Amino acid sequence: MRLNNKGQVLVLFIILIPVFLAVGAFVIDIGLISRENNHLENVSRMVIKEVIDEDDKKEKIEKLMVKNKIDITNLEVQVEDNEIRIKNEIAIKSIFGNIVGIDKYKIKIDIRGFRENGKIMIE
Repeated sequence: MRLNNKGQVLVLFIILIPVFLAVGAFVIDIGLISRENNHLENVSRMVIKEVIDEDDKKEKIEKLMVKNKIDITNLEVQVEDNEIRIKNEIAIKSIFGNIVGIDKYKIKIDIRGFRENGKIMIE
């Protein structure tokens, strides 16, 4: 007796389509989060190097952040002597998160820059 197996692969494929789409959306979200985090960190480091020896540091930091398309709604800048600390939190829209009920991902940074022995140190 021989069974008719036609159509089994099609049924399995139809069942797995949502899984493939969810994994693809998750990979895209991870890429977006990584890109935005790197952009935020790089701009913050550049800004610290740019304004470490300037007057009106806070105002110049805000201008440079806006110029580099960084949301400054949650920007905190602390300036003490030759030390600058930048804290910021931004939110990016999610693709995968919408599937599981998360609208946005939050990215936070906390970067400190200071001058030591004539060199600008950033941590």
